[in-house]
Amino acid sequence: MAEKVGGWILVESEGGYRRLARYAIEDEGPLNIRFVRAGTVQEGTGADSDRIGQPKTRKLSYHATGQVHLDHRPDESVFMEPLGRITGLNLFAVYRVPSVGRLDEHDEALSPSDLVLACPEQSVPTQFLFGIGPCTTSAPGTWGSISLEGLFTLSVAMAPEAPDYPEHLRIYFSIFLWKGLFEQLPIQEDLAHAEFRQKLDASQGLVVSPATPAATKGGC
Repeated sequence: MAEKVGGWILVESEGGYRRLARYAIEDEGPLNIRFVRAGTVQEGTGADSDRIGQPKTRKLSYHATGQVHLDHRPDESVFMEPLGRITGLNLFAVYRVPSVGRLDEHDEALSPSDLVLACPEQSVPTQFLFGIGPCTTSAPGTWGSISLEGLFTLSVAMAPEAPDYPEHLRIYFSIFLWKGLFEQLPIQEDLAHAEFRQKLDASQGLVVSPATPAATKGGC
């Protein structure tokens, strides 16, 4: 499957940018999000205990059927709305970073398809919430968004770390899947792919909307 649309999700940092993730929409689904980090896992705790020596970059797939999973843990799926039938905001993942300053630097020119988030607090643990909603609905001001017209909106927001987050895990990067909306696939696979491809072909392009400056003050 070929990449139809793609770009970076970046965080502003001291006059430059840091790489939070790269998103790509393939021609028959899924929406792929790669949480890009250079290097390999040197030590493992919790979710990384079985990934020693593997790349730090981790990939999440949101399929046309609504199935969402991390590629290194495909058996641990949750089920959201199908990509061709998005009716409300589907929160599907949380990416926790120990500090924005530990994200990799972005060394490429910005593209119109890149989403840039502002984060006034660079050195504290931060959670990034990922959600998909209808393209006809504007995300709240605290959310940056990438709208694929006629299909859906990918939104990202920052939130403070939960106060009860385990102390011994605070130095690690972590990805958590949100609780699913369904217990199983809500649509047949062939129908999901057909609907998604039809809407993707009819799409009028991307609209990238950063979070409003006023809304991000103190947001991290």
